[in-house]
Amino acid sequence: MKKEKLSALIGLAVLVISFIAISYFIQSNPDYVENMVGGAKIRDFALIFVLIVIVGTVFIPLTFIPLIPLAIFSYGAIITALLIVIGEFIGAMISFGISRKYGIPIVSKIVSLKEIDRYEKALPEGNLFWAIVLIRIAIPLDALSYVLGLFSKIKLRTFVLATILGLIPKAFALAYLGSLELKYQLIAFVMFIVVILIGYGLDSRYGQRYRLKNYKSK
Repeated sequence: MKKEKLSALIGLAVLVISFIAISYFIQSNPDYVENMVGGAKIRDFALIFVLIVIVGTVFIPLTFIPLIPLAIFSYGAIITALLIVIGEFIGAMISFGISRKYGIPIVSKIVSLKEIDRYEKALPEGNLFWAIVLIRIAIPLDALSYVLGLFSKIKLRTFVLATILGLIPKAFALAYLGSLELKYQLIAFVMFIVVILIGYGLDSRYGQRYRLKNYKSK
């Protein structure tokens, strides 16, 4: 397994552990958490949460995912999912706008060039709309918006629609997971990790061969 993929898996594992640990603490200590964030703080937390989601979307190394259980505790799964969609959509639009207006000199200061290159190679020449939707669903944090702004000629309305369609199922899935009991969260995340590992295995076996074939055919 390549170093980049191993680092990605370690990062994903840290996210999963953080998500489950915070969710378990909140479910085990509801009275304490309510006293800690209650009253006016709960009302203010919605704006803070959306801002954190936006920042975590624009600046790829940052993440809002461990805060999802706290948002679910404060507002419920449906409102939390809507907050995630709003925050990620605004963040995606900002990322897309930055890359379109300022190009690689600015984007390279926010996202690693390796990350940009990886996504640029993964984008298909055809069916870009559905590729965006699927990548949005499958990957919690990504440089997709930057790559599309840099290398594609996608129209803004197409980008907006594909982004929304991709964000909605992921946001509701994360919010629903955060509302489950610990044992069901563990089962779901183990299944998710297995799917990721299978994807990495298939990419290692067939992805390089496919990319090489496409490169030679150009």
